Amino acid sequence: MFNKRHSTNVILFLAGWIICLTTSSKDNSSTIALVTTITILLIHLKFIGNWMKEKEVLLITVLLGSTVDSFAGNLNILEFSTTNRLLPLWMACVWILAGTTIRHCMTFCRKNHWYAPLTGFLFSLVHYFSVSQISNVALSAPIWLSVLIMAIIWSITVPVLLIFSAVWLERYKRKNM
Repeated sequence: MFNKRHSTNVILFLAGWIICLTTSSKDNSSTIALVTTITILLIHLKFIGNWMKEKEVLLITVLLGSTVDSFAGNLNILEFSTTNRLLPLWMACVWILAGTTIRHCMTFCRKNHWYAPLTGFLFSLVHYFSVSQISNVALSAPIWLSVLIMAIIWSITVPVLLIFSAVWLERYKRKNM
């Protein structure tokens, strides 16, 4: 079930996530996040994934993740350190990195229909709580409620991403037979 590629995928994602979070309050956080994300994405595409099979999943993940976080920022659930109405670049980079996991280390979610929403719920609890503690993005008070709202959103969003991924992969296979 979980092989060497999946383990590498998890390690690359976590490394990128930690770098993006821990450097978010630095003046050059966008540059660090962008260089880290591009490096991890290139490693991912060279050794784990395939651009032709994953481009749609990467794109929809970054668009959906960025939209959800920007929307949450506009509703004051997330409080960005700038007056910009869009999420910081480092957060968009996290969503690109998350997109690399959809077809690889998250394949276990296909075995049971409860795994995907539970995974989205649990990972978002960790992600948004960590964001509020480590980065320059705050959660509105009470923090537990903001984290819970985001977790519920992602418990719905992750299954949708996995369905899109399966449909696009099937379409790719039919097209390249």
